[in-house]
Amino acid sequence: MQQPPFDDLPRERLDISQSAVRSLSGGQVTVTQSAVQRLLAAEADIRQSSVGSVKGERVSLNQCATASVIGREVSAEGSRILLLAAPTVRGNVRPVLTVQSAFALGAGFFFGRWLTRSIGRLLKG
Repeated sequence: MQQPPFDDLPRERLDISQSAVRSLSGGQVTVTQSAVQRLLAAEADIRQSSVGSVKGERVSLNQCATASVIGREVSAEGSRILLLAAPTVRGNVRPVLTVQSAFALGAGFFFGRWLTRSIGRLLKG
């Protein structure tokens, strides 16, 4: 069985404050009032920040905006998350797009495309 990527990360602690970072990876990462494009961490504590994608074992978000969060344990307070994939979620989390709704949107898109093409063929003769 393949090990998760964060098991191979160094266990060092990284603290980022009021910065803009493209890619960040580490064992224990704390991000405060910053913008991060990609974050990979065993434990991530993110406060008042904007993050493109977060992947980690334990992810904590407080007043953040994120595009995607993938983790084993996710806790979020006052945060906006576009896509959330986690078996354990704590806090008041209302993701815009869950894995189930993403599949439903994909199925609806392909059904609508099929229906449009079928109607187009019927109208052409």
